[in-house]
Amino acid sequence: MCGISTDSRRVQTGNLFVALRGERFDGHRFVPDAIQKGVAGVIISDTACLSEIALNGNETTLAVICVADTEKALQDLAIAHRQRFQGSVVAVTGSNGKTTVKEMIASVLQTWFSTHKTSGNLNNHIGVPLAVLGLDVLKRTMVLELGMNHLGEISRLCEIAQPHVGVITNIGVAHLGCLGSVDAIQQAKGELTASLDASGVAIVNADDPRALALGQQSAGRLITFGQTQHADVHGWVEANLGLAGTRCCMVLDGVTHEFRLHTPGAHQIMNALAAAAVGMAFEVPEERIVWGLQHYRGVHGRLAMRRGQEDVWLIDDTYNANPQSMQVALNFLAGVSGPGRHIAVLGDMLELGEGGPTFHQEIGSLVSQTNVHTLIALGPAAEHIAHGAHQAGMGHDRIHHTTSQQEVLSLLTQLMQPQDVVLLKGSRGMAMEHLVKALVAESGAS
Repeated sequence: MCGISTDSRRVQTGNLFVALRGERFDGHRFVPDAIQKGVAGVIISDTACLSEIALNGNETTLAVICVADTEKALQDLAIAHRQRFQGSVVAVTGSNGKTTVKEMIASVLQTWFSTHKTSGNLNNHIGVPLAVLGLDVLKRTMVLELGMNHLGEISRLCEIAQPHVGVITNIGVAHLGCLGSVDAIQQAKGELTASLDASGVAIVNADDPRALALGQQSAGRLITFGQTQHADVHGWVEANLGLAGTRCCMVLDGVTHEFRLHTPGAHQIMNALAAAAVGMAFEVPEERIVWGLQHYRGVHGRLAMRRGQEDVWLIDDTYNANPQSMQVALNFLAGVSGPGRHIAVLGDMLELGEGGPTFHQEIGSLVSQTNVHTLIALGPAAEHIAHGAHQAGMGHDRIHHTTSQQEVLSLLTQLMQPQDVVLLKGSRGMAMEHLVKALVAESGAS
């Protein structure tokens, strides 16, 4: 038996298939499909599956494990596998930048250690166990991303990951609708630093008072990063090179290092400083830290530059959105120079609770204040973005609102001109990556 899968569409011969249940799905329905694809065993909680398994004639060759809770079984398997790992675990959480920081950390650590990292953003109660179960225990370090949308979730993920180093990027309003207050969000993120013992290392954003407070409460060593000179690892942007990235400076142990980040956006300096702080914690040589940052090339769906039709540039920032990341994206768009116009396609920001309309209106106001030529607001909540833009002085003729992705594509086809720059951004649930795929496919680009 090799490998574990929870998705019958991607299961491979010899895998162990875990039939998970969720609000909108039941993996037990796909057990027969998994068996036909040659799995070596299944973990189920519904014994009704057993009759279907017997009908397939696999009862003598298939390992069948029946448990009360398949999700807990998956997590317990991950804990058992984690206990076999003798290396060090880095866990990253925060309201913004988790995946980018995780990838940058891996880029730094890989210059000195054999390193395992989460694939994509496997960061929840299912993703983290799968990431841990995919670990080669002979590696020296593992970097994980921890997400949450309710209290207690990161605590459970820490029971599985057992991190030695905890990184908090920032504390913002993402998931405000689920947790109710920024204080509760801070408490939830603090479950990571609270999980560290006296031998652990907390690495936190010195420019964010809430993150800094969590680090100061940690039982172990504290390393701070930020643009303030009081941070243990601090730095700044020397020059914004637009689509070509940024030229930066960073101070490590009193020595200033100049380097270039190839990922666009001045905000990337904070992500780089967080990764550098982890490198310092692991005593990676400073020149290797710099090398790792300079060779980092970005994450799909996060300010990724793509070629569209008719020499149009697409800024693919479709992975997710909250008010802070939306501001970052719009500020980046404003900093892109060139002969073309700026078009912003902005979707709903989800899980913001009662404050959602206000947050959307504030983004609309920012759209009006930047050099956006045309706004296309997608989704029911995005109507407030359109309203906020108009209230701030943007003309009706430059604002479009729709709830249809097809209409967005039609509008863009009519509006786009050669050398325009189009930003596409919205929450994960808006699936705006389909827009990027359609626009790139039409151009013949990859």
